[in-house]
Amino acid sequence: MSVPNSLLGLVLFVALLAPGLVAIQTGPRKKPVAKPTALREIAGIIFRSLISLIVAACGMGIVRKVFPQSTPDVGSLVREPHSYLTQHYVSVTWWGLATLALACTLAWGWSRLSTTEHFERISNGKLAEAFKTKQIIETVPAWWILFKPKVSEDEPVRVMVDITTENDVVYCGELYTFSPEIDEHADRELTLIEPIIRKTPTPSGGSAYDEQLLDASLFGISAREIKHIAVKWEQIPED
Repeated sequence: MSVPNSLLGLVLFVALLAPGLVAIQTGPRKKPVAKPTALREIAGIIFRSLISLIVAACGMGIVRKVFPQSTPDVGSLVREPHSYLTQHYVSVTWWGLATLALACTLAWGWSRLSTTEHFERISNGKLAEAFKTKQIIETVPAWWILFKPKVSEDEPVRVMVDITTENDVVYCGELYTFSPEIDEHADRELTLIEPIIRKTPTPSGGSAYDEQLLDASLFGISAREIKHIAVKWEQIPED
């Protein structure tokens, strides 16, 4: 996709992509994030933009019907664009900006709606299941299953993590953040928040450990350094 080389083309290019970019940037944060190909990402942005712009244009058409004297004449704009723009460029500009703002607002609302529990119940309902391809098995990354218990949707929980590294050092603490990518790869990271305890095997061997409270507010570790993880979900007591 090449960038337009004229001012009008650039304006139309930005207007076409703006709602889709809003939808992508404010999209789901309660679901695993897949890493799309460049083609799929561009197609997703354009698709969201087109849907948002079409709905926004329909909404502005209703406004045009209700207030015909106070809004631009779209028919004249299409038939005689140059002469009509010359005489009504201010109202057309405001009309275009209002349509674009409405489209971006709709795209934002669309992305926020997709993160709600009500939308998830609908997408997992019997009617939605009837339209899904039966041969496809939906997978969820292991980290998402470990760190995002469903019980947390109704009652907040604290995710306590014991991380054992390749050299058998254990780090214990409360989970602060983790990589939401759907791909299982060694560059994923997670962070713990204080208090963070480091358990180091004693020189004598066996199951004994020397414990040390780390002087750190946050601690980050890459998946490539982790041997295994133990997770415990603790319900946060009400104040």
